[in-house]
Amino acid sequence: AVTVTVFMKGKANEQAQIIKEEVGSRLGCDSVAINAFIDGANVHVINVGSKTVDVEVRYLDVNQQLKKIEVKDLKPRDVRTPNDPNTRREIPIGDKSLGDKVEILPKIKIDDKIFVCADKKAVVG
Repeated sequence: AVTVTVFMKGKANEQAQIIKEEVGSRLGCDSVAINAFIDGANVHVINVGSKTVDVEVRYLDVNQQLKKIEVKDLKPRDVRTPNDPNTRREIPIGDKSLGDKVEILPKIKIDDKIFVCADKKAVVG
């Protein structure tokens, strides 16, 4: 009986942690917002939310190979300084496959864990 109780308590704690992480990531992602556009061989990403984010830029190159580019610490845009270079990045992507889209996935950090805000992604191209 003791073994079963310890096992069940461990499982309950594990489930509680999973729920906490899911709720935390959803709440954290509520204030995430990014804009993006393509200009030639570059994708421009602008953080218009209220939280610093990392972003992952994903696209297919001309050889149909998946490319991923990580951009760290994209600061939130401040209306007083809308052209602050820390709130926007120009990311060279070279030749992407014609007609293919570029996905920009924002990521946030909560309690030293990284969460992808998939419902806040931008798709351009």
